[in-house]
Amino acid sequence: MPRGPHAVFPVRRFISLAAVLCLFGVSAASDAVAQSSVPSMYEATVPLGANTERGRTEAFAEAMRQVLVQATGRTEAALEPALAPLVEQAARYVQLYRQLPGGMLLVSFDARRIERLLAAADPSQVRTITLAVEGIAGLTAYAEVTRHLESLLVLRQLQVTQLTADTVLYRAVARGEPRQLAQAIEQMPGLRPLSPGAAPAAGEVPAGAVLRYRYSP
Repeated sequence: MPRGPHAVFPVRRFISLAAVLCLFGVSAASDAVAQSSVPSMYEATVPLGANTERGRTEAFAEAMRQVLVQATGRTEAALEPALAPLVEQAARYVQLYRQLPGGMLLVSFDARRIERLLAAADPSQVRTITLAVEGIAGLTAYAEVTRHLESLLVLRQLQVTQLTADTVLYRAVARGEPRQLAQAIEQMPGLRPLSPGAAPAAGEVPAGAVLRYRYSP
């Protein structure tokens, strides 16, 4: 066997991202890899008109209106008849609230209950998809892409399911119009559809769809 530093170069050159992540204790099979329900999406800070039961009830309703917009990505969501009960009964879904300086109230709602109700109100807007992102050459790229996807309002329950060489497969629950999904994903500089026409168009992202992208920072 050859000795010296040159003997280990070929081994290092072909270490995959998956191997590097394993060395850092990151497992693709674990929910801890990259899973985010974006808790802040179900929080809102609103004015508290009066520190009374009625004042808090009104503040809860306004907070729910904001949360519905954040959770659906639709500015008109709070006005939709199917979601009106959520606004009218907002107090039922409050997990905690806290008064802030300046007469403001921070309200946090039960994310799981709201997710279920939103899905029931419009099942056509919810689908499970897979994102295949190539060009993930190291931990920095992995962290940047994952952070971006976790921040998107149109994606829920983001989870890494497979790491192969420089490709990461993410599974997520997508909500909203397909075109809105594509536009949100492509907000990140350097993250583009792998080939022309790969971006979803209206009605072209069924459940189980695989959307392929390449990351070129």
